[in-house]
Amino acid sequence: MFAKEDFNTLIYHHKWDHSIKLILRAKLKTSRVYLLSPVKQTELDAFITKNLYIGRIKLSKFPIVMLVFFIKKKDSLLN
Repeated sequence: MFAKEDFNTLIYHHKWDHSIKLILRAKLKTSRVYLLSPVKQTELDAFITKNLYIGRIKLSKFPIVMLVFFIKKKDSLLN
């Protein structure tokens, strides 16, 4: 399901895809910050740098951050 080959292409957008309607002046909820281990932080930084350069991801000005999960692969790599 999460194969690297699938990440190389964007999914096809359908006419029935839905938009996300934002609420103006909505109050944002605060949440906890969970620090990553140095190894995981290095891996995450490398992933972000590479995929920003390639254009798979873009910078966001959204004030809320998202959790990151690492799942070890069969070869014990984090990526």
